[in-house]
Amino acid sequence: MIRDFALADLAGAALGTASPAQATDVPAYTCDNLRGDEATTVLYGACEATPGAVTSGAFTGEVVGQTRQYPIRIRCAGGGRATFPHEVLIRDCTRIG
Repeated sequence: MIRDFALADLAGAALGTASPAQATDVPAYTCDNLRGDEATTVLYGACEATPGAVTSGAFTGEVVGQTRQYPIRIRCAGGGRATFPHEVLIRDCTRIG
């Protein structure tokens, strides 16, 4: 279940497929879906990452997360933990798209 990312507001939005290869100034993770809220978000399902992003274990700093199922992009500042290809847990997130 997606909470606090205003999924209902996306009903009229154009669905675009995000790619982990898209240019970004911070590491980016793309997974099928997400759950959680701004404090703790879990991206899950067939996860991919930009080059240099942590794919196994804990990480610190800022990352971008996005989903394939919904046109949601979030920027998270609190680090997290990656368990590829299953999921990425990230903290302190703000929706950016």
